[in-house]
Amino acid sequence: MSDLKLETIAKKITEADVYQLAKRTPLDTMGDNIWLKREDCQDVFSFKIRGAANKMATLTPAERQKGVTAASAGNHAQGLAKASAFYGV
Repeated sequence: MSDLKLETIAKKITEADVYQLAKRTPLDTMGDNIWLKREDCQDVFSFKIRGAANKMATLTPAERQKGVTAASAGNHAQGLAKASAFYGV
């Protein structure tokens, strides 16, 4: 079992350097125990923008100079393309 607590995870998510690109999307309920995180409200219709933006934000200038490649033509590639354009990579 992990030592990570929900509060720790929530803090990391809230403080992640992704919100210049990613939207803070709503959390909807579908009953007592079912929650939906509405990542379909993102510009690229997926949560993948968060990971791409987070990675791009942590690249050094030298790493950004080398560029990035996506092994995807789907949601991840769209998120990476948006993050790349934002960061000038």
